[in-house]
Amino acid sequence: QDFSYINNRTDGRKNYKFGYAAHLDSGYSIDDVCGLIAKSGAGMVRGGFARWWYVDEANKPKYRYNRYEQLNEMIAAFKKYDFQVVALLGLYGPNKYEGITAATDIPITEDALKGYEGFCRYVAQLYKSEGIKVLAYELWNEIDLLGFNRNGTPYQAGVMARRGAKSILDVDPNAAIGLSDCMGPFYENTYAKQLDGGYGEDANDLTVHMYDPDRVTEDGIAEKWVNEFKRVYKEKTGKDIKTVNNTEYGRSTAALISKNYRDVARYCVRDNVYWFGRGVLDSIAWYNFVRKGEIDNYKESTYGHLQSYQENVDTTPLAATEVYVAETNYNTLLMDTGVAKRLVDGEDDKYAYIFEKSTDEKPVMAVWAKDVTKMLSFK
Repeated sequence: QDFSYINNRTDGRKNYKFGYAAHLDSGYSIDDVCGLIAKSGAGMVRGGFARWWYVDEANKPKYRYNRYEQLNEMIAAFKKYDFQVVALLGLYGPNKYEGITAATDIPITEDALKGYEGFCRYVAQLYKSEGIKVLAYELWNEIDLLGFNRNGTPYQAGVMARRGAKSILDVDPNAAIGLSDCMGPFYENTYAKQLDGGYGEDANDLTVHMYDPDRVTEDGIAEKWVNEFKRVYKEKTGKDIKTVNNTEYGRSTAALISKNYRDVARYCVRDNVYWFGRGVLDSIAWYNFVRKGEIDNYKESTYGHLQSYQENVDTTPLAATEVYVAETNYNTLLMDTGVAKRLVDGEDDKYAYIFEKSTDEKPVMAVWAKDVTKMLSFK
């Protein structure tokens, strides 16, 4: 049997800037998975119930929303472990609405938009009534990709997002709301067209997926992508983005620079220190908490901080990888920290940040170098 040792947290504190994108309906006990998330010191879960058709069943009248059993289990776990959530609102609309004929169709007709508005409002009311804090609402999932948006233009995605955002703000006027986008060198144009649909009038947060697993942290260009999205938003709306929430981010054992979970652990911690130390992100949700069960070298199959059942492979489901152990220690040391003071920021491939605590605890220094033989000196 696989086993691991972690510094078991007993103080109940959580890092609400850090969490996991977790498929809580993947067959494992929801309470067991959430309990392991809590043990890591993570304070946030991205996802919850993503599927619109679960709460708006096809065989029920339109605009009728209900709590299904897994939803009750998720809410109970979120309250038990004092989690905040990034609420993923979509996808998979029920085909009882006009214009939705496939699982990846976005709502573009008035009938479907009205159904989506009701779904968003229902979720916001539900979390509010249960006393669960929503860190951010994420409208749809990767709506700029054909795999999750079969029928709609970027402009129509922006229209959908504005309708959803307005219904959320009716319930929670201070909600952080973003449209789920990937990031890359050609997505700024797509984002601009989404804003033309009006969504930026009511939502001024980013909920993005900035994967860059084949590059080392400090050589990646994700920071440039964030700045480009901010620039486009400012040009289109005249306003500034409030928060940047990286709602899916992962490292893989099938990437160019990482071939095992120890490599992944090293880069995961460096990513956290780098993005928060430079003030690029307000929160990060690692994808996925439990790795997928496929036995292949496809990158997304090997994302994950816990093992899963894999047919004909000797693994223990929910056993910790080195990544989980490293993230737990990261949360222990860098809980409640903000933007760091940069002592060394890339000179000669060396990095050193001092993180100030929001409590009375002493500040923490985080240091790394590409070459472990390099020396650092401080006055």
